[in-house]
Amino acid sequence: ADAARAHVERWRHRCAATPPAAARRPLVSVRIPTWRGHETLVRRTLPSVLGGHYEHIEVIVCSDGPDPSARTAVEELARRDERLRYLELPERPPYPTAPINLHRIGGTDAANAALDAARGDFVCPLDHDDAFTYDHVTTLLEAIDRSGGDFVYGQSVCEMERGLWAVNGTLPLRHGGLSHGSVMWSSRLSHLRYDRDAWLLREPGDWNLFRRMADAGAQPALVPATVLVHFAERTAIDSVDDVPPEPSPAEALADLRATGAGWLLRVPVAAA
Repeated sequence: ADAARAHVERWRHRCAATPPAAARRPLVSVRIPTWRGHETLVRRTLPSVLGGHYEHIEVIVCSDGPDPSARTAVEELARRDERLRYLELPERPPYPTAPINLHRIGGTDAANAALDAARGDFVCPLDHDDAFTYDHVTTLLEAIDRSGGDFVYGQSVCEMERGLWAVNGTLPLRHGGLSHGSVMWSSRLSHLRYDRDAWLLREPGDWNLFRRMADAGAQPALVPATVLVHFAERTAIDSVDDVPPEPSPAEALADLRATGAGWLLRVPVAAA
């Protein structure tokens, strides 16, 4: 199934129309999934985007299920800035129960719903507790223009355990070598979506998407400039000091049966 999908993704990338040049002030879509974190979203994340240097943007916030508090807070901001839109899923999706697997793909459905609603020539992903630098969009657009490609990423300043900070962002593209919110891609990759079953490969959903973009033919380009402040995650995993262990085979099987990947158990296997 993965090989067949990769074949289609490569074909669609080769056939995609060329997006507008970055120098022509294209529309940039910033998509933000959220779940029970609207205080930080409204106080830190949205101001960093709406107050940035590049103004021709649309910001799509999608809640991973009904969240009246987030809806009220974001729609209040949207009344003052028409570039902002709020969406929410009708119900919380069935995610894996193992903490490490939930951490890997939590928010996938909300992120995909926001991508479905995006109208921009370029897309910038952002988590609901991180912050863009003032020149985030401008810097990445200029890098897209220079590279002539479809996929660029910058460096991020990352909060680590016990209050320490580090810079992330390296070439070549590798797992752990970039932060989710430091990326921009063009509409030539707009057919790709986050895979809610990426946990089966022990891959985070963001890395899985970026790897597939490169596999589809996009040449990643690194901008040696800070474009993101990435704060320590305290949502899907409560403690940033303790990474949960991999689930046992029995726990993984229970998650497999309970989520959208359950169809894999029905695939016939030829006898040896």
